[in-house]
Amino acid sequence: MTGAPRLVTPERRDEDIADRRHANLTEQRAGAAKLQLHLRLRLLLVRRFEAARLLRTARVQLESRTMWPFYHAEGIARDVRNATVADWDERHLFNCLAWLYDGAVQPPAAAGG
Repeated sequence: MTGAPRLVTPERRDEDIADRRHANLTEQRAGAAKLQLHLRLRLLLVRRFEAARLLRTARVQLESRTMWPFYHAEGIARDVRNATVADWDERHLFNCLAWLYDGAVQPPAAAGG
């Protein structure tokens, strides 16, 4: 009988309250598990981003140190540099700097993750 009213005794009332509390606890546990998974994923993504940033920042520093003599050459070295650079077209210059301005390259995901 689905439409018949249910007799609620004090014992049945206590069971209903316990069942509702249990359901709420189960939902809270599921929510906590989802949150924990979300936080772990976020931490993994932050670590991957930091690794990519570290490599990019190190490259900027190392290349700037390496290029110092090129840009501050004197005498015959300056003349050779100017002759070399004169042959570069716009596409060549953009390709040389693409790694810096085309956005961060994402490191490959770890195997099995």
